[in-house]
Amino acid sequence: MYERIFNALITSFNSIFGEFRFNDRHNFSKVLSLTMFSRLIDVLRENNPLQLMPGHLIRNLRGPLNSNDGTVNINGSVEFLKYFTTNDDSIEQHRYAIKRIVRGLGASTCSSKSIFFRTLVGILTLPASESVSVDEIIQVMEKELKIGKEIKNKEDSDALIGHILLCGSLIRSNRLESGSDEDLSKCTHLLTTASRHKIVHSSLAFTFLIELLNRLPQKRFQSLVWPIVSKELKRPWERQNINTVHFLLALHAKYPELLDVEYLESSLQTPEILTPLSFKHLGRMFWGNKSMNAVTHPAYDELSQFLCQSNSKQLVKFWCGEVNECLAAPSKLKEIVTIKILKDLFNCGKFKTKTLLKLLTDRFVKMIVSSLKNVKQMKKGSYLVYYYDEFFEAVNKHLSKEEDDDEKVEMIKKFILHPGALTIGKFTSQNFVHQMITHLGCRGVVNMTKIYQSIFIGELAKDPGDATVQWLNVEKQHAAQMMQFLIGSKTKMPDLNNQQKMLLPVVEFCNGILSMKKRDKYLREPLTSEAIQSWKKMFDYVTSPPNKMDQKLDSIFRVMFMFMGLQLFREPETAQLAIVDLEKCMENVNKKKVNARRSKNVDEHEQPQWIEVIVDIFLHLLSQNTKFSKFVVNTLFSHLCPSLTLTAVNQILSVLDMSIANPLSTANDQLRNALSTVLGIDGDTDSVDLDDMTEEEAARLDKGLSAVFQSMKKSNPNKKSKKERTIATTVMHFRIRVLDLVEIYVNVKSPPSMEICLEIMLALFGMVELCVETEQKQLSERIDKVLTKLLAVRHFENVENVNEDHLHKILDALIQRKVNPAAIETYNKLLSKSLTFIVSNLHLAAQQNGSVVSAITNYATQFLNTRNPTMSFTLLKDIFHLRWIGIWLIGVAMAEHGFDSTKQRPRPLRRMQLFELLGQLYKNHGFIKQNAELIKKRSRKIVGSVVKYLNFMQEMNKVYPKEFLALTALLCEIRKCAQNADIPKLNETIEWKEVAEKVQNIRRKVVLLSLDSYQTFCQLNNVQVLKKSDVVERNVETINENDDHSAKENINEKKKRKRQKSLENAENVKANKKQKKLSKAERLRIASEGLNGISFSSVLVDDVEMASNASDSEDVEE
Repeated sequence: MYERIFNALITSFNSIFGEFRFNDRHNFSKVLSLTMFSRLIDVLRENNPLQLMPGHLIRNLRGPLNSNDGTVNINGSVEFLKYFTTNDDSIEQHRYAIKRIVRGLGASTCSSKSIFFRTLVGILTLPASESVSVDEIIQVMEKELKIGKEIKNKEDSDALIGHILLCGSLIRSNRLESGSDEDLSKCTHLLTTASRHKIVHSSLAFTFLIELLNRLPQKRFQSLVWPIVSKELKRPWERQNINTVHFLLALHAKYPELLDVEYLESSLQTPEILTPLSFKHLGRMFWGNKSMNAVTHPAYDELSQFLCQSNSKQLVKFWCGEVNECLAAPSKLKEIVTIKILKDLFNCGKFKTKTLLKLLTDRFVKMIVSSLKNVKQMKKGSYLVYYYDEFFEAVNKHLSKEEDDDEKVEMIKKFILHPGALTIGKFTSQNFVHQMITHLGCRGVVNMTKIYQSIFIGELAKDPGDATVQWLNVEKQHAAQMMQFLIGSKTKMPDLNNQQKMLLPVVEFCNGILSMKKRDKYLREPLTSEAIQSWKKMFDYVTSPPNKMDQKLDSIFRVMFMFMGLQLFREPETAQLAIVDLEKCMENVNKKKVNARRSKNVDEHEQPQWIEVIVDIFLHLLSQNTKFSKFVVNTLFSHLCPSLTLTAVNQILSVLDMSIANPLSTANDQLRNALSTVLGIDGDTDSVDLDDMTEEEAARLDKGLSAVFQSMKKSNPNKKSKKERTIATTVMHFRIRVLDLVEIYVNVKSPPSMEICLEIMLALFGMVELCVETEQKQLSERIDKVLTKLLAVRHFENVENVNEDHLHKILDALIQRKVNPAAIETYNKLLSKSLTFIVSNLHLAAQQNGSVVSAITNYATQFLNTRNPTMSFTLLKDIFHLRWIGIWLIGVAMAEHGFDSTKQRPRPLRRMQLFELLGQLYKNHGFIKQNAELIKKRSRKIVGSVVKYLNFMQEMNKVYPKEFLALTALLCEIRKCAQNADIPKLNETIEWKEVAEKVQNIRRKVVLLSLDSYQTFCQLNNVQVLKKSDVVERNVETINENDDHSAKENINEKKKRKRQKSLENAENVKANKKQKKLSKAERLRIASEGLNGISFSSVLVDDVEMASNASDSEDVEE
């Protein structure tokens, strides 16, 4: 008997530990100890384990669950769980399986512990494991994972971790929540006892205790768990560790009433957790760790949440006292912990900016500056970059909610002034200083400009504690760039006077430098005398008293003069020309205004508009293709939008005219330049005397003029030279910059003029079809974007000079335009939006006479009768989706025209589309409810036409299934609208029983492949759904989809035969050509042979004919 037991045992161990391969009893006994041997004998006497579990499951325990590969571990665990879900074995087998898994919790490696823990949690959640009680599982643990009174070696430590993991698996599988109070108390005792040993045991035990805290209801936790855990936590601050404090913080967030003053004083010896007595202990536990792995401890997140809910005064004392002291010797752990907690404090939204400013201590700012400047540790992909990005994002988010500009400025100063760095933004992945500046208001922008100005001048000390430290030239240059960025903040400078106040001190400072004798040493590049003269003109004008004639015009010119004056230091030639143009324009405007005022007969409309002059200057600046000119125009144009006139807008739109290849230079200019080159330098002014020319000069002139006029002819317009492509690209970018002005006008806060919007819409539609080339893709996308924004406008400043006839003409022009086929898709999308724009704003137009409705009605009826209508179905469908009363008039006209049996009816496809359009009318229940009285009469007409066509359809011999389904879908929408309780009865006279009978009669004639809409109609009218077997009138000719399919097959067969025939003809033609070629070559050869030694003068005609006949006969024989 025992021999059989030993053989079974050896076989079992060989299946588990394949590497040993026990061959006999002697080798087996050498490996086993006497105690283990006796235990195995006892087990084998009770039950043979080989009979309890399948062999493949034992191998799963040996192989996959102990593998170092995570994927293999998971697969083995899944296979093990499949066994429990698919096999209904005895309880003993389940116990044995759990026993093996519990033993694995005490494995020597963390990966093995982890996979056994996950497997055990999965098993305990299955219904099959409910037969094994919690008490039995704990007994298995005590038997398989024995530990001594003290944890002296690694085996005991691993066994203790197994105890903790077993309790954690019971918590994770919800067995303790649904279990008895005794089981819960026992597991709590096990966890608290295990937490008294090493730090790893304490951390793991309190992790599961906190999870138990979050899972249990308050009453059960307070009565069973808290009495046990409270005794373990009852210790002074000196004996507390990060794990115990973690539990206290979690308990304070969940049930703060349990941590009353009495308990805290008896345990921590402080009335609160955050008190001056606990500051140094919290700093020791959270900032005193030396291992970087401590950063991942969940206690840090709990501390952040606790500080977010704490008192601001206590927080400032703790931070400025203990945390600031910990940062005296910074480390990576301290840096990350501080940044993470500060990020949460900024994000919580509880503290004011004043409080948060106190948390940004000098040591903290100094630490982050030194860390950001370290290129190696701040390289891309570094974990520090991630933490800093989150921190600066939190600061930026907090400033966006702050309303006080002074507080925002103080926050920015914390980072850019000592001990911060002026260029700190350059060391971050995102320039957060620029982001913070964008949240500043007018006052904040002015204050920041003064700060950067004082840095640039040198008035502000770099280090208040050390006067010898001076600002570097790089930092002064950065300050100047930031001043430029602030000046260009047009959204924060809505008033021109504020821009003048900002620019004037800068101009005065620069004028002081230019007034010095040795001014060149302050300039990177010396200014010429012409540039100095332009500067003086500019400075004299901006410092002169304001012009009383037109204050807004004067302000615009002053700002533009100062911008161009500052541009003299970067692009002197461009700035000089701009200043001269501005001066002349100002003089001309003043003269014309004075003359217009003196003249009594001058009409007001003939007076010069200053906005037109400014627009001309702006277009001139945009043509220069410089960043500064674009910046100036985009900054000032928003101020001029409310004053724009139609004439000024037409000046902008004329530049966007795509019929002009190059708006920057005309064809006449090109021809004039070419002729000047041929005729000489003075060709434009002096005449040429042909009598004084020699013949060689005249011939040279003729040749040159011929080349000029020949070059003006485009022999191959599709092929462009390199120069032409360069010019086209330049013009495209110029037009994109001009489109920026149009977008600014559309996006401006004040509503635009409706007349101007219509003009812009027509001009941009004219550009769409001409931007189909690949080189014009950027311009096409820009037009699409601007048009989309324009067509979304619904509020206008005025609608003067816009009536319904005007909108009617625009509608006809857009619909009837012949578009380039390459741009038809883009054009149709924008056309749909434009019609929506016209219809939505139709009620604002003056002198409404219904011309727009009648025009769309004509297009709609034309759509029913023609194969290629002017207005497509998609366009009509978009119109019928609008909340507009006019679509009901259009629907009535289409219904009367499409369903009139006395006239020629539309094709079936058009009728099905008509059903769909009419069905869309009845889907908008909210609009019908608001306009019930107006819609009631029109709905009756539509329904009457539909019922008449239903009567006619009963008598039809040909019934289209798709048309029948479309009709039933329309009737369903009408029925739903009639049954809606919120809508007054629209069609009280309809007899739905008769309608249902007629529908059923038609149904008996047609075979349907789909019953969707028909079945819905039957449900709404409580009638029986007729199926295919109920179609009794088989002799009636029915048109279905199969007929369409067979027709398509016939068409395809005809095309195939035609294609094959054409291929055969091509082969025959090719063969004939080859035969003719061979015959001709043969005749030439024979003729060449017959000419040798023959004189044509001695040959008779008859002989030639005989010879040719003989040769032909020979050819035939051959």
